[in-house]
Amino acid sequence: MNALFEKVKSQGVNLLALNRGDSPETVKNYFAENKFSYTPVMAPVKVHQAFGVRAYPTNYVVDSEGKVIARFVGWNEDAMKDALKSKGIKVD
Repeated sequence: MNALFEKVKSQGVNLLALNRGDSPETVKNYFAENKFSYTPVMAPVKVHQAFGVRAYPTNYVVDSEGKVIARFVGWNEDAMKDALKSKGIKVD
């Protein structure tokens, strides 16, 4: 996910990793150890409920107007690329 984010961030794409259940310190350390360049967010339960998150990771692609254009459970790079491409984002 980090490699794909590095390819698309210059095109106005942002990636947020919603977290629930871990301490902020645990998340900070995990991101530092793995050298992730995207942003972790300590989201309250109501945010996870609003988005219907029942398993981790659940990935969403949200367009610039805030509309969810893709949702999938688990990491699927091809699905993520297809969703980004559908909005004119260059992924290769």
